[in-house]
Amino acid sequence: MAFLIFIGKEVTKPTLRHSPLQFRSSRLPPSNLPKSQILTRQAETPATGHPHTASSQAFSPYPPPPRRCRHAGGRRVALSAGDVPLIYSVLANSLSADSDTRQPAEALLAQCETRQGFCSCLLVIITSRGDASDDNVRLLAAELSRGRLAFDQRNYSETTAHLFDYIWNLWKSNAQIVLQNFSAISQHNSILDQSNDLLLICERWLVCLKIIRQLICSGYASDSTTMQEVCQVKEVCPVLLGAIQSILPYCSIFKETQARLWGHAKRACIKLMKVLIALQDRHPCSFAHETVLPVVVDFCLTMITNPEQADTPFEEFLVQCMVLVKLVLESQEYKPGRTGHAAIGSSEHASFDQINNNLSATASSMVVSVLPADRIMLLCNILIRRYYSELLSTHMP
Repeated sequence: MAFLIFIGKEVTKPTLRHSPLQFRSSRLPPSNLPKSQILTRQAETPATGHPHTASSQAFSPYPPPPRRCRHAGGRRVALSAGDVPLIYSVLANSLSADSDTRQPAEALLAQCETRQGFCSCLLVIITSRGDASDDNVRLLAAELSRGRLAFDQRNYSETTAHLFDYIWNLWKSNAQIVLQNFSAISQHNSILDQSNDLLLICERWLVCLKIIRQLICSGYASDSTTMQEVCQVKEVCPVLLGAIQSILPYCSIFKETQARLWGHAKRACIKLMKVLIALQDRHPCSFAHETVLPVVVDFCLTMITNPEQADTPFEEFLVQCMVLVKLVLESQEYKPGRTGHAAIGSSEHASFDQINNNLSATASSMVVSVLPADRIMLLCNILIRRYYSELLSTHMP
């Protein structure tokens, strides 16, 4: 059953389209195959199809795959669950000390790496357990998947660069439409028509926001490890904060008269703040920009210390503001004097540490300017009085 359900995709059982004699003869390699494939096929046991070699005695813990044509019309067919034993055999042979066995396996492995489904086959091998599974083969499969994921990360980054501008412009356009309609409804005190497209626009707007978050967070490696600025962070964060500040007043306006719009306004503010939190957590160095970190943190502190004045009538949003302030205070990237590779002594690591220290010093000065000691004490006192007192009054007899 493990081979019928393969990485969320159901693979149907192959049907036998040949007679037993034809099927048996198909195990013999054709004369026009490359030498690497002929050697690999000769390494299989004719009776059972289990791969092994005389030098390494590699044994596959998987049942033999059906012999199927892997090409259709000259086009390569994606690898599937039925190819896991083949991949296992190739990996085992590539670890062989015999060069006649190892070199053809390495050549065939290089061909398999370019085919769709290769990472899925590696995942099945990695997660396989049991006495029949060779740990060396599984380790070679952790290693190959990491290299493949790095290649896929580059492709994802290129896709992000092409897709981001379109999604970002679509989000900003929908944001203007939403705010204009909110303003018109609040001024005329009109009831939202059930057939109004505004609710659909609000949903589409939030979907675009989710895509933007995924593109920026997954499209680029964390800047805390690469020390490369993700310019989308400083472009997006101020706009998201402006959207929160524009929508918050409508939460109190719509509370009594527009229940559905009130729900959308609340959900939008919470999701916008969650995106800011995700961007800070993923790219803290890019977040430490003079137009982002001080402004966002100051806004969150104002929300926490003066919720009534800020027209913030719901706790969920305040909790997200507290989460962001907590992340900023605890972020190691904002601590001065951080050195990660000083003991190694190479010029590359020294340069990396210098950049790291410069960014940390800049970020630390921003945090101190917006969060001095007296303001932190005020924040702690407010939190204790407001929430701890309520907790005690709730549980006291």
